Amino acid sequence: MKTASFLNKLSIEKQIIGFSFLVLLFIFTGIYTETPLVAAIPFVILSGIFLGLHYTFFYWILIASIPLCIVYDFNSSLSTDFPTEFLCMGISAMYWIHILLRKENRFPQLVKHPLFLSILGLFLWAIITSITAQNKIIALKYTLAKTWYISVFLMASYQIIKTTENLKIFFWTFFIPLFFTVIYSFTRTILGNFDFEQTNQFSLPFYANHVLYATTMSIFFPFIILAISWLKKGTLLRLFLVYSAVITLIAIYFSYTRSCYIALLSAFIFIFLIKKRKSIHAFILVSLLAIGFIFMISKEYNYLKLQPDFTKTVMHGNFKDHLIATFQGKDASSMERLNMWISVLRMSSEHPIVGVGPNNFPFTYKPYSLYHFHTWVSDNRLNLSCHNYFLLMISEQGYIGFLLFFGFNILFLYYIEKYYHQSRDSFHKQIILALGASYIILLVNLLFSDLIETAKNGFFFYFLIAILIQSKKWIADESKR
Repeated sequence: MKTASFLNKLSIEKQIIGFSFLVLLFIFTGIYTETPLVAAIPFVILSGIFLGLHYTFFYWILIASIPLCIVYDFNSSLSTDFPTEFLCMGISAMYWIHILLRKENRFPQLVKHPLFLSILGLFLWAIITSITAQNKIIALKYTLAKTWYISVFLMASYQIIKTTENLKIFFWTFFIPLFFTVIYSFTRTILGNFDFEQTNQFSLPFYANHVLYATTMSIFFPFIILAISWLKKGTLLRLFLVYSAVITLIAIYFSYTRSCYIALLSAFIFIFLIKKRKSIHAFILVSLLAIGFIFMISKEYNYLKLQPDFTKTVMHGNFKDHLIATFQGKDASSMERLNMWISVLRMSSEHPIVGVGPNNFPFTYKPYSLYHFHTWVSDNRLNLSCHNYFLLMISEQGYIGFLLFFGFNILFLYYIEKYYHQSRDSFHKQIILALGASYIILLVNLLFSDLIETAKNGFFFYFLIAILIQSKKWIADESKR
């Protein structure tokens, strides 16, 4: 880079003198204009130069910040993951400057891969639906977030995690702060006597609710198992990871998140199916069953038969009662989820192509909901989305958005199977299985939650894509040994 070349020609003394002069100039300017913030400009410039030259350093800080980041609400409709999202913005800008100036030769390999092209298609369609959105401001926030998520979580990850050694660095950089949050939250759970009603409070401040807490642990869990396989038996570090895995599983259980129980079991089953080249068949079969269920309840207003009794549909203070109520149709959260799903079906008839726009569902679905499904939580004060990412795509980005996302999932599973069976190295096979298991856990949770728009879970969606694309090169290098 020209900036780096220019700085290298100057001695350290000259650089310090020049920067000191710049600082003094802006300090006096700030005093004269009575604007103290002006004095910070030189440090912003210096940070920008350093970030441009060494964005990889900030990438690792970003990875460590993800488990520790907190949700900051600007207002009822706009929030951010702090500091992760701000780091993403800066790294994204500098990453693109870095690419344009240095013209990295690995960049074309990424953008030509079908998985990346599929993500690009989803992103371009999101831009179109943002333009047609009912509320364009909150849709714009969605599009901007996608821009730096894809740039950093996917593209920068592909650029930086070049080798399996880099993947090991990623593991420890993410695992250490994550395990700290697990110990912290689980300790609060123990001190709170495992109170089911307070489970959302136990996960604060690092996780906005128990679902985000449990899904983050669950999605990363296959990487803990993978890392255990990297270490020799009998070593203290391996023993530490084994106990960490056990503690994480216990913490997941006492998070009282039903979808994560199903997701972990599904991951185990899908590992077997990937080995048998049947994962795509299973995904399509499950999808057809789900579509068939939706078609069944929507035909001739059959969903009215599922309507809850307002006087009996309650929130439960005991997890056992919560599970029983779920199967009996008397759990408020489950019935409200069904209410939202039915709303999507009714919305899609009026907005089948482009939907109502990204981020718009919480503010547009209520006119389409049914009074018959009204429960104690139907006011939706937290502006929660429809608790199913596939249906969310239909409501916010139309059936085209849904088909693009559905097709991407088939493509991802295709490459998981392809690369797993192409590899002859057990080390690489284990990595690919961990990627597949992690993605299945994410995918199952997407049936009950909307996770990709959060930094903690959205990171994994794009990171797994980056590493799967990267594994193509690792497998190709096997034949050169």
